[in-house]
Amino acid sequence: MRTSALYPLIFSTAVVCLGAGVEARHPRRPNPLRMTPVVIAVRKVSPAVINVFTTRTIRENPFGIQSQWNSDPYYQTRKVTSLGSGVIIDPRGYAVTNEHVLSRATKIKVQLSDNRVFTARVIGADRRFDLAVLQIQTGHRLPSVTMGTSSDLMSGEPVIAIGNPFGLSHTVSVGVISALHRRLKIRNHVYEDFIQTDAAINPGNSGGPLLNILGQLIGINTAIHKGGSGIGFAIPIDRVKQAVRDLLRFGHVRGGYLGMSVTPYQGPGLVVTSVVSGGPAARAGIHVRDVVLGIRGKAINATQDFTDAVAHMIPGERVAFQLQNRIARITIGAYTAPIAWRQFQLRLGIRVGNAATLATRYHLSVTRGIVLTWVKRSGVAWRVGLRAGDVILRINRKLTANTAQLYRLAPIFRLGTTLVMIVQRKTALYRATVPY
Repeated sequence: MRTSALYPLIFSTAVVCLGAGVEARHPRRPNPLRMTPVVIAVRKVSPAVINVFTTRTIRENPFGIQSQWNSDPYYQTRKVTSLGSGVIIDPRGYAVTNEHVLSRATKIKVQLSDNRVFTARVIGADRRFDLAVLQIQTGHRLPSVTMGTSSDLMSGEPVIAIGNPFGLSHTVSVGVISALHRRLKIRNHVYEDFIQTDAAINPGNSGGPLLNILGQLIGINTAIHKGGSGIGFAIPIDRVKQAVRDLLRFGHVRGGYLGMSVTPYQGPGLVVTSVVSGGPAARAGIHVRDVVLGIRGKAINATQDFTDAVAHMIPGERVAFQLQNRIARITIGAYTAPIAWRQFQLRLGIRVGNAATLATRYHLSVTRGIVLTWVKRSGVAWRVGLRAGDVILRINRKLTANTAQLYRLAPIFRLGTTLVMIVQRKTALYRATVPY
């Protein structure tokens, strides 16, 4: 309705202004003085910016309550579409967007600035970092953006945002970097190290590029402050690059590993209680009894502060830790399966085996699952009621049929989160919520 209502007005205005229409057929070239750096940057990057259209199927009852179970009575299925943005980072069709743009999508289409439309598939996505990599399904090479760096950004520096706000394709907005290293809490997730900008970012801009004045990609637009205009946030490109490497290789971003542990301290900060020999913290010169006062310039006064910060560290990045008497820069290691496997058992205070080989010993009625062969008294697992002989069947909806499967799952269990376990004890099933 809006398009049809506006079209006659635009058309008639063009006729009045252009007379015989000669200039409409042969438009003048703009004055070169109008070719500002912003115009040049937009023309350079726009072909690499994509509009993302997703479709997902939901089931809900007449009261709007959703369900994932197909057997629920009175629930009806309907399709929901949503809009987002993205940017092509590789001519082979790899593009970056936000994870929340693609969340639970069953169908993904992308549109380029020349109106070509392609199907796309998800290569990898990670909710913690709100990043995802798509591959656009085409046999042709596509225009891609030039990567910049976020290591030398300056407050007050001009920036450009391009995206698909409210479905308005390839909308350009300009502004400046308002601040750096912002820490945000969105719903139940804490995000670290955002770029804050006053370039207009609206629903539909999510996943689109934030550019410097040279047209280089310096961030991925992600969030806005609901309390006011001119407050938008983008993920710095240096973090995006590191995350994309893991998304392409593993399908998710590997957790960061420090090789140290801390505990509350009588005074500001946290005291280091252990350092793994040869680990990232040890290589950076951190020792037992050092006191951590801050990470990335943010004060650390509680264990949860430390856990939140570590959860958003990416392997390979260098992070500044403020100690009582110096700054230590740690190159973050990868939270690999062997490290995660050891931590899983140590942190919960358990040892495990396979139900298939221990069924007779523990008089089990199942042969699939993880048997707790030992539970440390006063440990985390003990405190929530787990006991030797219990069989873990699922953790966070993931099947745990044997120790090999659990070994592969261990790296996705994040510190500071909750593990929801389905446990069998003799013939009864129950659910255990375990802080991790």
